[in-house]
Amino acid sequence: MVRPKYSPINATFGVRMEQFMESQEDYIKYHSKLNRKLQKLRRKLNLTTRDTKHYSLKEKFSKLTFEDYDNKNKLFGVLLLLYIERDLSICELYKLRARNRGKFKKSERKLVTERLRKSVKSVNRLLDLSKNEEDWIIRLQYLIFSKLIVVENLLYGKTAKRKENDNISQGLATCFAALQFLVSKEIINQDLFDFIRSKYEYTLMQYAGGLLSSIDLHNFITNTIIQIKENKETPRNQYTDELINLLYNNGFTIDFQDVEMSKKENETTIKHINWRAFKCTINDNHLAQMIEEARNAPKEHISDYSNKIAKWEACVSYQENYINHNNSNNDEEIEDEENEQILLAYLKYQTILTSFSRENDLFKQLWNEWLQIGPLLTNKILKYKELDRIVKNKKKYLQDLMELPGVYSDDDLLSQLELTQIYFTLHVNAVCLGHLYQLKHLNIEALALYTDAYQKITETYYQSGIISNDDILLPHKIINKEALGNFIADLKAKLSSIIALAEFESEFRNVEKSKYDFSTIDKLTLGGTITLNDAKLDNLFPLRPQLIPVGAKPSLFDVAFNYIQYDNSSKTITNKSQENPIQPESTLNQVDNKSTSTDNKQNTPPKRRGFLGLFGR
Repeated sequence: MVRPKYSPINATFGVRMEQFMESQEDYIKYHSKLNRKLQKLRRKLNLTTRDTKHYSLKEKFSKLTFEDYDNKNKLFGVLLLLYIERDLSICELYKLRARNRGKFKKSERKLVTERLRKSVKSVNRLLDLSKNEEDWIIRLQYLIFSKLIVVENLLYGKTAKRKENDNISQGLATCFAALQFLVSKEIINQDLFDFIRSKYEYTLMQYAGGLLSSIDLHNFITNTIIQIKENKETPRNQYTDELINLLYNNGFTIDFQDVEMSKKENETTIKHINWRAFKCTINDNHLAQMIEEARNAPKEHISDYSNKIAKWEACVSYQENYINHNNSNNDEEIEDEENEQILLAYLKYQTILTSFSRENDLFKQLWNEWLQIGPLLTNKILKYKELDRIVKNKKKYLQDLMELPGVYSDDDLLSQLELTQIYFTLHVNAVCLGHLYQLKHLNIEALALYTDAYQKITETYYQSGIISNDDILLPHKIINKEALGNFIADLKAKLSSIIALAEFESEFRNVEKSKYDFSTIDKLTLGGTITLNDAKLDNLFPLRPQLIPVGAKPSLFDVAFNYIQYDNSSKTITNKSQENPIQPESTLNQVDNKSTSTDNKQNTPPKRRGFLGLFGR
């Protein structure tokens, strides 16, 4: 078996594409996975330092040079690459949070800036470490990766109001040309290039001066490469020259595309739009070209949707600016304003519908994984949460479609949107959740979910009036008659398979348990009859303790015996001395000695014994 060749682009952007990270949890898992890889790699390369007191003296990672990379191990470059990718995963996580929130927090902005600066330093060190790399493919991919890191730093790391447009556009243009060359050499996949292109293409068109078509973009990339090759005045450094030289030394060629042909193609672009009961005309040629680009943008893979959505959003923003500019003129006619509003509603409809289509492809992928997953409950629950998140996004997009002008007044389209919303919601709330209830042996709850889902989908389906696929106004890839029929038949099959188990379970639930019911063994010993309800594992054996009367043995303990205090004998002695005042001197001395001894006894506390007189205190 031939091992696949190492590719830095596949090890970073390729892994992101395969794992399809969309949520914050995905990036957190990816970050922890990179941490584990780095720990193993550091141990393998003997770069761990256990002496924490003298860490700066004994650590080896910061002292690596290109000689270590050339002579000892090439994995030093992989180690640096994974360090950079770990920092980028944190940046992508906070960028996602900022997109969901609408803006960066101050602490998040600071952290992203620091991580990107650190990544730029690390990637420069990586290029210096691998400057003698003999394999031009690996060296070229390191250079491409470094260009993308620098662009990320210019976009999100620097807080200057004016971005460095020339550096951003030049870096992305050279990366696109190099990646396309690697695709032609079958070194990286077309899917990976499409993933990177969809991530940065709109940014390149924006910072390159507002390019409108793919032909303009191609010609801009060609012009940038030729200027660098001919040593014309462009923002450049040694790594840019090295990248271009590597391309041309290994058979790279690029040519301009004919702009006149693109103009002829633009003449055939659409000028009129018929959307349901509305008709509108596209008065702006640039907007017509942008709409044509958005329509023809490929969407074979999920990564292609980002570029397509960005193009539709650009059309919406362009049309909004066009309307605002025309509203400032007082000579505007009412018909033209209505025409532009219809066109704006159509563009918003296409934008939201494209976003919904992306979520629909995600849903299909996750649904196939749900059907193929094993019976383990934890895996089912995790997949259920992912499906629930996607369905919530789809419901939001459908609700946005229903609120568009021209949609909420269309009864047929509105009913089909409601049917689509119920169709996808019941996949999660009925099928997935009902299956989880069945795994927990809660058949009555599962039966209730299936019954409610069957009633809702059949009622909404018949109200929509769909007879064939020609009656469906939405794209057939989203919903069609066959999919609805299969879903209803699946619900009916689940109902018929679980109804007997639910009835059997309901009989046991309705029987009230008593503390004093005899067990099955007790009933057998007493000669009673055994019914179906008696066959229970929790009441099979008599497990309750039996209470038997036990005779009591009285025991008396005088607890207060050691705590009784008696009267002192000194009082009796004083009384006797008062009765006999004249006594011999010897007797008086004896009496005095006795009195002093009794006084000492009174002053000393009495000794008490322990409990029951067993232990002295």
